[in-house]
Amino acid sequence: MPERDVELELRERIMKLELKVEELSKRMDNMANYMKQLYTYLQQSQEKSLL
Repeated sequence: MPERDVELELRERIMKLELKVEELSKRMDNMANYMKQLYTYLQQSQEKSLL
């Protein structure tokens, strides 16, 4: 396999990995936001049940 082909293949794989990392980062951000909202909801729910 010529060196040029290997370089192109590696660049392509890097681009795909970067996209996957970006997607995973977005999912982690969404999950963190969900956890914050869930915590707030549970705290409010607990406060209401104590009244």
